[in-house]
Amino acid sequence: MNKLSLLLYRLGVHAYFLAAKFWAFFNTKAKKFVEGRTDIFETITTSLQSEKRKRIWMHCASLGEFEQGRPVLESFQKARPDCAIVLTFFSPSGFEAFHGSDVADYIFYLPKDTPANAKLFLQLVKPEQALFVKYDLWFFYLSELKKQKIPSVLFSAVFHKYQNFFKWYGGLQRKMLKNFSQIFVQDEDSLELLNTIGLFHVQVSGDTRYDRVLDVSNQHYDNEIIRHFMADKHLIVAGSTWPSDWKLIEEAFPKLREKYNLIVAPHELSEDVDDLLPFSLLPFSQTYSNYDFKKSKDVLVLNTLHQLNKVYRYAAFTYVGGGFEKSGVHNVLEPVVYGKLVFIGSRYQEYREAVQLVKNGAAISVINGEQLYKKITQFESQSEDRETLENKAKAIVMTNAGATQKVVDYLLSNASFTKRSNS
Repeated sequence: MNKLSLLLYRLGVHAYFLAAKFWAFFNTKAKKFVEGRTDIFETITTSLQSEKRKRIWMHCASLGEFEQGRPVLESFQKARPDCAIVLTFFSPSGFEAFHGSDVADYIFYLPKDTPANAKLFLQLVKPEQALFVKYDLWFFYLSELKKQKIPSVLFSAVFHKYQNFFKWYGGLQRKMLKNFSQIFVQDEDSLELLNTIGLFHVQVSGDTRYDRVLDVSNQHYDNEIIRHFMADKHLIVAGSTWPSDWKLIEEAFPKLREKYNLIVAPHELSEDVDDLLPFSLLPFSQTYSNYDFKKSKDVLVLNTLHQLNKVYRYAAFTYVGGGFEKSGVHNVLEPVVYGKLVFIGSRYQEYREAVQLVKNGAAISVINGEQLYKKITQFESQSEDRETLENKAKAIVMTNAGATQKVVDYLLSNASFTKRSNS
């Protein structure tokens, strides 16, 4: 790492926040990003001023990362009820979803990463331990944690050789990883990659999302609205969908509606699907259990939080969106834990669980609506093959469970938790 890299990093962070202030005039999400950090340190001070318990800090980029970290957080809370949990988010999607909920004792936006902010944040929060989920690493926060000898752990991380960590110019990113007390990765490939850059405070634990989806699938859930909506048809659930996914749905569903009803869950709840899907739409939040769907709406729009991962259990077939976006497909484990075949777009190669499911035939990549229609009709006539693949999908989830316990055991072991990297 050199001074130029650090300067560029600081300028990049500063530029990002300046851009957010500009876009806040035009974009609701950017506005929440900015307004949520207004007087943030005053908010933190006021919130924590009477808190006497030891504090554990967990940071997540957004909603998806929190769902990944949630099993660790909940297990840790059960083991250490004497500790207060401070949860931070970088993105509004996470903060808005859980602000005011009981998932943590305190929930804040993470202040901008500067040396002064990092020092003040840790001075106010006073965490005994710091946990980071998968990624969203911030140089000055991690440096200050190291400086103050506060144990820090990264878990459910996954690495690829094309990332900056493994490039000649990635010294600053490598330094971030060296500042962690311990790193838990999803697979052996990630461990080997980190070893090549001299990082050995690493352990393979797996992905905590497997534990999360298993936990959700075991929870009782019965929804009269959805059962009434299904009527005498089967159900297709299309979750975490983007406009690029809606084009595919628009092409496929008219050919399927004789046998199937459709639930669509937008990736962003603020997205207006009415102008983009040429169907009669009904928001889930405005329905009631005896609503006469047959006289009115064709498609139910799931526009409520914390429902999708439970609703998948009702589906005959599922579609998970994001597979036509740069960021890639969303959480395919949420439907397959119920033994559901899942269809996805073409961008899934960076996600280990999606690659494994596609390889085993339990997830099917499609490139357009016509292909989706043909695949669904194909599986209708091949019930035995479909059942075999669905059982294989659920078995993959069961086989990969257990990462949470490995991480929590480590956190609760004082001797190992406080051990530092020599880097």
